[in-house]
Amino acid sequence: GPVALVVVGGHKPLEMCEGGLKAANAVEDGRAVRPRDVCPHARVGGRDAGRVAKSPACGGKRYKDSTLEVKIRLSDDRDYSIADVLDMTADEATRLFFEYPSITWGIQQLCKVGLGYLKLGQPLTTLSGGERQRLKLAGTLSEGLSVPRRCSYSAGKLFVFDEPTTGLHFGDTATLVCVFNELICLGHSVLVIEHNLDVLNTADWIIELGPAGGRQGGLVVFEGTPDQIVKEVSSFTGRALRDWRNVLDGQEVSRESFFNFPPMKLSAPEDNTRIVIQGAREHNLKNLSVTIPRDKFTVVTGPSGSGKSTLAFDLVFAEGQRRYLESLNAYARSMVQPAPAPEVDSIRGIPPTVAIEQRTSRGGLRSTVGTTTELLHFLRLLFVKLGTQYCPDCGIPASPQSHDDIIKAIRRDFGSDQIAVLAPIVRRQKGIFRAEMEAAAVAGHRIMRIDGAYIDISLKIPSLARYSEHELELAVGICGADEQALEKIVAAALLHGHGRLLVTRSLPDEPTTGLLEQDVFYSTLAACPSCLKSFPALDPKLFSYNSSAGACPKCSGYGLILSLIHI
Repeated sequence: GPVALVVVGGHKPLEMCEGGLKAANAVEDGRAVRPRDVCPHARVGGRDAGRVAKSPACGGKRYKDSTLEVKIRLSDDRDYSIADVLDMTADEATRLFFEYPSITWGIQQLCKVGLGYLKLGQPLTTLSGGERQRLKLAGTLSEGLSVPRRCSYSAGKLFVFDEPTTGLHFGDTATLVCVFNELICLGHSVLVIEHNLDVLNTADWIIELGPAGGRQGGLVVFEGTPDQIVKEVSSFTGRALRDWRNVLDGQEVSRESFFNFPPMKLSAPEDNTRIVIQGAREHNLKNLSVTIPRDKFTVVTGPSGSGKSTLAFDLVFAEGQRRYLESLNAYARSMVQPAPAPEVDSIRGIPPTVAIEQRTSRGGLRSTVGTTTELLHFLRLLFVKLGTQYCPDCGIPASPQSHDDIIKAIRRDFGSDQIAVLAPIVRRQKGIFRAEMEAAAVAGHRIMRIDGAYIDISLKIPSLARYSEHELELAVGICGADEQALEKIVAAALLHGHGRLLVTRSLPDEPTTGLLEQDVFYSTLAACPSCLKSFPALDPKLFSYNSSAGACPKCSGYGLILSLIHI
């Protein structure tokens, strides 16, 4: 019958509308909340109310205007910016990006789990619990199925799922089972912790743990196929599944028959097509021995606390990950903290494992479908490699310019003023960059501008924060009206800056801090043929709204302007 959903103390996700954001229909604290009852500025949560509106600078598109001018042509012979692509649904993107398999691969996983209607840039805060669960499943499938195998197992990988039907409508369970079947057809194994009877009914093998939770759990109650478990009248899962089948056949059953779980243990033959676990004593498992068939759909079920997660994650998944790390070189192993070896006598036949846990992350305001599925990483590279850079003022494609063109542009912008010419060495990168500073000092250079401040590197090499972004520019020279001196300094700066240079009126003998807005960038790589304005080379960070290089300065990449109002 009909089911009423009540969210206690919660709020409905915000929806984008023409005038900004509005709150969708919700049920809060047991009371229905209609749009006309909701604050027009939208409550954000807790005791604070937020005023949310589209950024007037970028119109909610998150990017700078110069970034939005870079466009690519897709299969429909139309030009699209990065914001246009993120405004596509997964179904639309699959059709338009069919020439780029690395893009469509991840998008197809969205369509397979029934999320083809979602836009790639849709915020995670607007998704329902079931949509977030399926989105996480699509992202893990995209990553897990595309990573090259590092081990010699021919049977593929082992996918471990923790109650994947949580938050899903019953109609979506069939889609989930179809995904499992496709994984099996591709040569992978599927291990699921689940109570859903539809999932149990389609499994190839069932392992029931129990007979109860806590100290009463940790034992194998039953191992076998769904047809075998329904014949065991002493098994709770078997009785529930048998009655569920009777319901599907139109028979009447009592609700009481779904609640009981006496112990039952069957042994399964051991062969090379199974994962064999012997003597497991992790957490509440009591010297457990169990076999998990490979290339089959296996469900682990049982009461809460009976040891299902311990078996699937702390034993199978942890051991698979630990063995995978052992196959890497020493340097790679030093970057990852391996999980401790579980308390078990032996685990044999385990392939590389992929875990999809029950917990789902809502993400932040910057999190979108594209970032969660990592499609945005490929889109950024695609725009860098294939995008055409346009001048935001003239609308003309940027093209290379010569050394003489740069001289003319400098004279046009600065006249005969005293200027400093800098060669960019590091642009918005993390690291200590000691080698670059030492190399410049050995070459006879004294002054560098580091993060906006002039430093004499001949006296002492400064220490930089490793995990902060830095900008290093080499001070090549200072000149005024002398044309020959300017030509010489520009040539040296282009050499050190690999075709790029900065010109500023801020001189080394003047105290300065912070980034300087009066800097003018010149490049032999890309410039407007009309106004001679130069542009830096396209970089993936320009297409990331998580980076200051590409994010809209008004909204910092959120696409929204949020000001908290304390009530």
